[in-house]
Amino acid sequence: TYRIFARSFGCGLTFSEMVTSYGIHFNHKKSCKLTEITDHERPCALQLFGSEPDIMADAAKKVEEQADIIDINMGCPVPKILKAKSGGYLMQDESRVGDIVSKMAKVLKKPLTVKTRIGWDRDNINVIRIAQIAENSGASAITIHGRTVRQGFSGEADYETISRVKKKVGIPVIVSGDIGSSGEAQRVLEITGCDGVMIG
Repeated sequence: TYRIFARSFGCGLTFSEMVTSYGIHFNHKKSCKLTEITDHERPCALQLFGSEPDIMADAAKKVEEQADIIDINMGCPVPKILKAKSGGYLMQDESRVGDIVSKMAKVLKKPLTVKTRIGWDRDNINVIRIAQIAENSGASAITIHGRTVRQGFSGEADYETISRVKKKVGIPVIVSGDIGSSGEAQRVLEITGCDGVMIG
């Protein structure tokens, strides 16, 4: 329902909530239910999370027909997701990021995108490398929330770091974080030079 309303007000692309790749892989009913998309929500990306490249690739292939885009969540800061070495945890494992993206890209015909944060914490801001790895591994675009994983939703979004990413990769970069009005969205696009804005 939320996605339908967002589309009716002019949203260019909607996203599913995070769906566990393990649930899709093992055909769990609750997980599969979350991948249902109506024509009123399209274009819509299905967002998957997980930590095993082969499981992620299998899940992506299974849901590709329903989706317009497959998106990988590599930014979620929720403790239970981090404990499963998924979401934002992957910011700490650059080689695994490359493995996941490349294996998924190889089995998909539709675009594959990545959603991430600027780093694990303020001492480990590595989103430029993550974005380059994603691009080189087959991702078609990247969305960056301007906080570290450890920040959760505290503090302020760091648009300066995102603007540096935009200069270092050729794929579209979408900015996210602290955007609460159309005026703010325009300001953030001007600051970062990004290709789009994501509203959480």
